[in-house]
Amino acid sequence: MITQNKSKLRFLGQLFGALGVIASLAFLALEIRQNTEAVKSSTIHALSDQRSNLTAMIMLNDDLLKAFRASRDEEELSAEQDYRLRMWYATALRVQKNRFLQTQLGFLDLETALFIGGNSRVYRRPHFAEFWDDAKVNEQQEFVEYMETYVMQQLSVSE
Repeated sequence: MITQNKSKLRFLGQLFGALGVIASLAFLALEIRQNTEAVKSSTIHALSDQRSNLTAMIMLNDDLLKAFRASRDEEELSAEQDYRLRMWYATALRVQKNRFLQTQLGFLDLETALFIGGNSRVYRRPHFAEFWDDAKVNEQQEFVEYMETYVMQQLSVSE
């Protein structure tokens, strides 16, 4: 009788231990899911901030704004305007690379990356295309394809 009670107690102890492990794993899975969503949200927020900073750079610098407008209107740029705009493009390209890498890591889906500034008209201007021809030789092939397929051509993910 005592042996049976010890066996039952041992069984109950093991059962409760196993249930505790299962409950811990379920809690851990929930925490990981919440953390993943928080990382995605932070990523979107950071990329949106980067986009705002790019816009602010143009709006707060009269010379850059003039260069940007001249490029938009396909006017001939001075050497200084060309240089300023190419430096801005280089900064914008780093933001694009960040979007691309976040999609590669799975923190951001392609549609969201494009929605939060990844397909701005600036990337379809002739002056940017000239810059890109020089810049793309230093980029990995997957990023070049991303830029040329989704960003510069303004294709949607479903196309």
